[in-house]
Amino acid sequence: MLLLLAFACPSPAPDSGSPPGGGAELTYYHDAKPILDRSCVRCHTEAGTAPSFADPADVVALASAIAGYVGAGTMPPAAPDPSCRDYENSDRYVLADSDRETLLAWAEGGAALGDPADQVDGPGPLASIGPFDVELRGEPYQPEFGADGNDYRCFALPVGNESVVYLTGLEALVDRPEIVHHVVLFEPAAVSESQRVPEGFSCSGFGEAGWTVVGAWASGGTPLWFPEGAGVPLRAGAELILQMHYFNSFDGADQIVDQSGYGLLTADSVEREVSTLPYGPTGFSIPGGSDDYEVSDTSRYRGGDAQILAAFPHMHETGVGFRMSVEGESDQCLVDMNGWYFHNQLLPVFNEPMSLTSGDKVTTTCIYDNPDSQDVTFGEETGNEMCFGFVWLVPAE
Repeated sequence: MLLLLAFACPSPAPDSGSPPGGGAELTYYHDAKPILDRSCVRCHTEAGTAPSFADPADVVALASAIAGYVGAGTMPPAAPDPSCRDYENSDRYVLADSDRETLLAWAEGGAALGDPADQVDGPGPLASIGPFDVELRGEPYQPEFGADGNDYRCFALPVGNESVVYLTGLEALVDRPEIVHHVVLFEPAAVSESQRVPEGFSCSGFGEAGWTVVGAWASGGTPLWFPEGAGVPLRAGAELILQMHYFNSFDGADQIVDQSGYGLLTADSVEREVSTLPYGPTGFSIPGGSDDYEVSDTSRYRGGDAQILAAFPHMHETGVGFRMSVEGESDQCLVDMNGWYFHNQLLPVFNEPMSLTSGDKVTTTCIYDNPDSQDVTFGEETGNEMCFGFVWLVPAE
């Protein structure tokens, strides 16, 4: 797994590096490093989910493997196609053809290290959207996995607001990503006294009736923020439910103590209120031995004129593709992923919002490969499957 994760390289700036075949020898310091800095070090750090790229000698030693994964198109991992609908920082997640050619030419030409004096630095990982106005964390928790290897733990946490506030940005603060399957932040209609306990309570992966999704994170996820003047309203004295889904994926996972949470940016007032809608089919089953098996759902939007600001596609480990579109006065592509990588579940915040009008049809399609003999059914556990597209929208201007 580490070797596969080692080359999770999104895209660098189009003018980084030297063009292949230009006559000059391609080197790590001058040509490969700016690409890796921009696109790969979000995972390739000492504290990341993949082998660190901090030591140039290690990168040179891995050059042929990097070329293999990059050349096959399996790395960078699948991400939403910006040609469908462009989103913030898409150039970090989708490798440009020119940069792919530069990495391949550098590796095939001998992966020269070069002179440190010629070093070209690319931008590093994206910064957090913090500092935060509020941080919500549950108590330290050691998962108690069931026979199926899953554990859902929920914490009822007060925001501390005496009057109405608006969430303008949310970022999951994941403590131990090696055991965290997902983190969801809900706003409940009400919280019972039995749920207001420091140690949290066992809960369903789908939440409860009256719980509304505010924010969601899954492996490889990105922060969510809204345009100026937009935010999610929270009533005075709000309590939010922090839902943790832990998965027992390796020996010793049950010995790890986690204290994940969410960081919130707030405003006292906004011009437009943000709401969340879930789309996608439920209750499906993926036959054993099937390839490119599609499930789909089309639902009509019944609200007032709106704009979609962001969308979060979510599947589990048998997913291989995801599409989401809106059919109205004109057909519009919302999300298109030719491929799926469970550990790279981005939350695209669109550069240009998509218009949504009452009566428009929203279609969500997921594609799966199930090589096992057993059917995979819809459900909340990691061994089940889901097909959801969560969207965040505001009233049209």
